[in-house]
Amino acid sequence: TPHLVDRDCLVRGWPTGHPSGEGGASGSSSDLPSAEPPPGRPRDRGPGNGPPRPPAQLFKYNVRMWFMGSLASISPSAWLYDDGHIDLSGVEWTRALLPGAHVTNQLRGHTTRGHDNFQREWDVRALGQYLKLKLGIGNPEGGDAFKQVLRPQIVFIIRAIFRALSTSPCSLLPDQEGRKLKRFGLDFLVDSKFKVWLIEVNVLKGGLKGYGLSGANGPGGEMKSAMYRRMVHEETALKRVLKEQYLSEAADVPTSGDAT
Repeated sequence: TPHLVDRDCLVRGWPTGHPSGEGGASGSSSDLPSAEPPPGRPRDRGPGNGPPRPPAQLFKYNVRMWFMGSLASISPSAWLYDDGHIDLSGVEWTRALLPGAHVTNQLRGHTTRGHDNFQREWDVRALGQYLKLKLGIGNPEGGDAFKQVLRPQIVFIIRAIFRALSTSPCSLLPDQEGRKLKRFGLDFLVDSKFKVWLIEVNVLKGGLKGYGLSGANGPGGEMKSAMYRRMVHEETALKRVLKEQYLSEAADVPTSGDAT
C-alpha cells in the first residue's frame, strides 16, 4: 500500500488546518471519473471547537531524484543531488482501478487537475517537514525527516543499481568511454511503512536543460525553476572539479622516458 499525503497540509504549509469557510484544495472534481471516497481522518473540530474541518484529501505520490553517474567499469561513481521533488496523482487515492489516482503522470493537461492550475509537485524538503511534523517520522530532536528516513534508502538503491550493472556479464562501459558523466532521473514509491521502492530509471539526454524541469509552469513552477538553476550550477561545478582532477592525475603519470 502506498504512503499517502494530505495535500491540504502541503498547500498550506505548517501548522495544518484552516478555519471553516477558507477554501479547500483548488480545482473541481465534478468532471473527473468517479471514485470511492478516499480514506481520511474523521472530521475533527476546527480551531476553538469551531465547525468541522473537511476530511483530508489523500494522494499517492512518487519521489523524483537525480544523480550524475560515471559508468566506467574500473571505477563507477555516482553523485546524488540534494534536490528532488514529489509528484502527486491528479485524483485522490482510491483502491479502485482508476489510472488518475494511481499513475502520477496522468491528467497532466487536465483543465482542473493538470499541472498548470492544480499544484501537484513539492520539494522533498516539504515532504520531510510533513513527515516530521504531521506524522512524527525521523529524529524527534530535529533534522530533515526526508534525509533521515528516505534518502539513505535511495542511496542504497543507487548502489544496488551499480552492483547489478557490474555483475557478470558486466554492463558497465570501458574506462575511457565510461568516464563521461551521464544524467539519470529516478522515480520512487514510498509505501505505508516508509520503505522506498524503485519504479524506474531514466537516462536524461540533451544539454544542461535536460532535467525535465525547464518547462515548469503553474503552481509549483517556481520551485522547479529554482531547482533547475541549482542543478545546472552544481553540474557545471562537478564537471570542472572532475576535469581538474583528471588533468592532475594525467600529469602525475610518468612517461616511458621518465620511468625508472
